[in-house]
Amino acid sequence: MPAADTWRLSLPGEVVFGRGTHSQLPDLLPPGARVLVVASRSTAPLVAQLLPDPGSEVARVLVTAEPVLDEVSAEVERLRTVGPEVVLAIGGGSVIDTGKALAAFLPNRDHPPREHLEVVGAGHPLTVDPLPVFAVPTTSGTGAEATHNAVLGVPDAARKVSLRDRRLTPRVALVDPELGRDVPHAVAVAAGLDAAVQLVEAAVTPLSTPPTRAAAMEGAKLALPALDRLVHGTAEDADRDALAYGALLSGIALANSKLGAVHGFAGVLGGHRDLAHGALCGWFAGPVLSATIAALRAEPATDRAPGDAVPAASRALAGYTELAFRATGEAGPDALPVWFDRLVAAAGLPALDLDGLPVDAVVEAVRQASSTRGNPVALSTERLHRVLEDVGTTRSG
Repeated sequence: MPAADTWRLSLPGEVVFGRGTHSQLPDLLPPGARVLVVASRSTAPLVAQLLPDPGSEVARVLVTAEPVLDEVSAEVERLRTVGPEVVLAIGGGSVIDTGKALAAFLPNRDHPPREHLEVVGAGHPLTVDPLPVFAVPTTSGTGAEATHNAVLGVPDAARKVSLRDRRLTPRVALVDPELGRDVPHAVAVAAGLDAAVQLVEAAVTPLSTPPTRAAAMEGAKLALPALDRLVHGTAEDADRDALAYGALLSGIALANSKLGAVHGFAGVLGGHRDLAHGALCGWFAGPVLSATIAALRAEPATDRAPGDAVPAASRALAGYTELAFRATGEAGPDALPVWFDRLVAAAGLPALDLDGLPVDAVVEAVRQASSTRGNPVALSTERLHRVLEDVGTTRSG
């Protein structure tokens, strides 16, 4: 690594991983704490099993879709007088993001929730510690159980934006692969595509650190082949374990580095189209990776970080080559976008209709997106337009 590399690592307060570990949650929650439960329709029945005392639940929020700012703000007002002391979020990324947003906004009353957000608000910092979050993921996708941000949709801005604060990292991340056993296949595939893209992008971003690169590569080694088997209907329990572990590692990696232009597109398009975030990641993975690899090959060989003997482009291409081998067993970085394209074709994702999209505005938003800044090479406006055109013409039916 470059001699000048310095880094910090943000992690959940405690990680509990493994089949059957959900039974440990009653012992992990603070005794006598007033609990705000955040769940989905499918995970709500788990609450009685996971709470040490049913009387400790003081309120519940039922999440039915990806979190939207106005709806979260309304819940904040409803819950102001309830006085929860901890937040227990049981579900997928939308549930955990909602839980983290509520944990942040409930004790912070100096500004409306919107004013704490980046891009669409003033980005005011949280002046009061968020409520502690206990995250129990039931899908293997976002890695939200290990991150310090909550992603919220803002329809009037046609954007998804993040609330960021390291204190939002969950106090406990309890990852039990058994809880994902009954997740519908399409939901599991979309989640897996999100995790796979996160692992790939976090492994190769120049903003990675030694531990995040190691975590992302380890997660990719296990999760990418497991996702392939999941898509093709041959996954076994060990594959569900691998996907849950990979999603956790992807969350750790992205929380401490960056992602890339695939998530730049997925975040922006998520504000324009009602499609699962993981499906958007899948649609854009192959085209963005192909464009990135082509741009890296055009980079000058003198492009080096201080103290690094290896050109940055060469290092990124080597990372893609390693990831491609782990996913496919084939040599060369170009095998990676081909693998994603084949996987997406086999997954039968919902069609992505880009008709009527404000293309120039979308491309500019993607170019400026926080995730895009983590791409191994800056993609020109022309390349971003070509990616969007490619996705729109070949993936809309």
